[in-house]
Amino acid sequence: WCFGRECFSMGGGMWLGPTVKATLQGEFDRRGIAVPDYPLRFGSGFLSGACTALATQWLHNTTLYAGRMAAVEEPVGAPFYTMSSLRVAWKEMGPRMFYANYPQRMCLIAGAVGLMNMVDIFHRPDLIFVRGCK
Repeated sequence: WCFGRECFSMGGGMWLGPTVKATLQGEFDRRGIAVPDYPLRFGSGFLSGACTALATQWLHNTTLYAGRMAAVEEPVGAPFYTMSSLRVAWKEMGPRMFYANYPQRMCLIAGAVGLMNMVDIFHRPDLIFVRGCK
């Protein structure tokens, strides 16, 4: 659960950031609005990170339940707690597992993705998959 959570929240946000930036840049250009590159990169990263954080919130809450089950040495589902943690999370939280604790996590994920998009951690456009598909 933890690998999927981070891969799709941080990785997904970093993957979507350049696409969101290109879309926003096109709209700003069409409307004649000049936005400096660094704020635009941060904003598009923040927006994409906020969306991917929400999309992976259920993974986050399930991961927390798996950690709790491991800490109390729950025998059902040990040692990985893959499906058992999902069942327990749904049983205890219901639909809240898709949004509980989102605001706090969104600040971290969106802020980190925004920062990484702003400083362009890849530095090599030929290695960015989104640009390679065009």
